[in-house]
Amino acid sequence: MDRTTAALASILPALDTWLPLFVVAMARVGGLVLALPILRSRILPRTAKITVVAGLSAGLVAATDPTPLVHIALGSPGAVAAAAAGELLFGLAVGFVVSLGIAAARIAGSIAGIDMGLSFSAVADPTSGGQSTAAAALYLQLAIQLFLALGLDHATIRALAAGLAKHPLGAAVTRPADFFDLVGLGGRVFEAGWRLALPVSAALLALKVAMAMLARVAPRLQIFNLAFALSILTGLFVLRSALGGIAEALAAHLRSFVELAAMLAAGG
Repeated sequence: MDRTTAALASILPALDTWLPLFVVAMARVGGLVLALPILRSRILPRTAKITVVAGLSAGLVAATDPTPLVHIALGSPGAVAAAAAGELLFGLAVGFVVSLGIAAARIAGSIAGIDMGLSFSAVADPTSGGQSTAAAALYLQLAIQLFLALGLDHATIRALAAGLAKHPLGAAVTRPADFFDLVGLGGRVFEAGWRLALPVSAALLALKVAMAMLARVAPRLQIFNLAFALSILTGLFVLRSALGGIAEALAAHLRSFVELAAMLAAGG
């Protein structure tokens, strides 16, 4: 009994140092996980999400030097809660930048799906838990697969760890200017979405102009009776032909937004 008490007495000082850091680390990683659509999916079990958050948090704590300043700042429960709130906001900001990169794919797929006439048949989207067109689901899954295949998930985690140099655990600061920068990224997301959907949209626009001219010249053909089928077939053909170029452009777009997230985490 005395040995057990002595062992606990020796462990408690270490817990006083590392437990608050682990709590704020979980807040930072939890914010990142909440913002990423890959991990936010409802089809993933909660146990897996908790395991990911706990594992990454332990890694951040292990890479942290518990300086006296941080230890003093996290000395009381109120200070720990305040620091955790700041860390959660910081993680959400970093993850939000990455999620904006993936959101461009969904925007592009929605535009292409509407032009193809697929908006009448929405399908369940397991990633977001809502509904989307088949083209939007295809674009989104392509973005997620590229994100994982290019190792951008590892790059995002490395960015979060590299941010410890500028923002130690318990001392994360999200400046008001950062939020204005995040709002400004919205324009880039919509621009990227339009560019990714442009091959399909341009081909379908040409098809609709051609059908309108043909209907004007030969109204007896009733060409618009075939418009729905022609739009779907043309869209699928163009999408299949341009998929390689779309994937390259989407990969470059995802890399740029992961780099922006790394700059935000590093305080740049």
